[in-house]
Amino acid sequence: MIKTIYRLPVYWASPLISDDYSGINDMEKAEIRKFLEKVEGSPVSVDFTTEGFYHYNDAGTLAGNCADFLFIKD
Repeated sequence: MIKTIYRLPVYWASPLISDDYSGINDMEKAEIRKFLEKVEGSPVSVDFTTEGFYHYNDAGTLAGNCADFLFIKD
């Protein structure tokens, strides 16, 4: 099992972890899908203790409120 941590926008938690895209607009959905196409593994959890404002994230989106997401590949 390979574990990878990505720093991503915190509002991605619901779509990535619960597959709940309500409240996400079409442009945001496209950003999430584009990110998922280029990474390996599946998102399984979010470490909210890392939540805060970051000037960068692994999705390449604008600076904002982010947290570390754990992805696992079997």
